[in-house]
Amino acid sequence: MQSLPRNLWFEPTNTCNAKCPLCPTGSGQLSCSPACLDIGFYKRVIDEVQPRTVHFWNDGEPFLHPHIFEMFRYAADCGAVTYASTNGFVFYVCKVALKTSFMIRRLNVEPR
Repeated sequence: MQSLPRNLWFEPTNTCNAKCPLCPTGSGQLSCSPACLDIGFYKRVIDEVQPRTVHFWNDGEPFLHPHIFEMFRYAADCGAVTYASTNGFVFYVCKVALKTSFMIRRLNVEPR
């Protein structure tokens, strides 16, 4: 029987709205082009793995992905607990959605 991971980490986008000198994204050290995770690919991975937890963070700001709330909802609807980390700069855009959201179990705000 094949064993699949129970915890998944996704980087929804490798772009950021901060210029943190210690971060490879903010300091311009990343050599890849700006991109967003394809929502279809994301859903296929969730469907195949059926994780218990889904984490949204790495070198980009997750809330800059145009479909981030759809991604939260999809994972939650599949029974996964979701976690996200943010620099907090996007709260003015997401304020109402975050206040009414029950799809995120924990939200880390990490000003750098």
